[in-house]
Amino acid sequence: MKFLNAIWTIGVIALGTASAASSYVVNFSMPTWVGGTELKAGDYQFALKDGKGVFKSGKNIIELPAETKVADTKRKYDSTSLTTTTDRLDGRLKLDEIDLGGIKIRGPV
Repeated sequence: MKFLNAIWTIGVIALGTASAASSYVVNFSMPTWVGGTELKAGDYQFALKDGKGVFKSGKNIIELPAETKVADTKRKYDSTSLTTTTDRLDGRLKLDEIDLGGIKIRGPV
């Protein structure tokens, strides 16, 4: 019986790790600045890797700066959403936050 409990525990941990490593499709309808990089309008894969956010589009890979943060939240988000602001000085659209659908993590920005 202890063997079955151990197998079940390992399986749960593996599933939790796999879901945390999932990627999410995010769409920018307008060019948006992420860190010091401007992302063109379009679809991107977003994943959390080693505590940092990573955007990928084709061969382009954009890692968020190391000073960004990942925060656990109290509830799961129903869908993945982006929060942006327009910079008052230069008018650039900047990404502030990513809420990842299906998990309790607010992505780094």
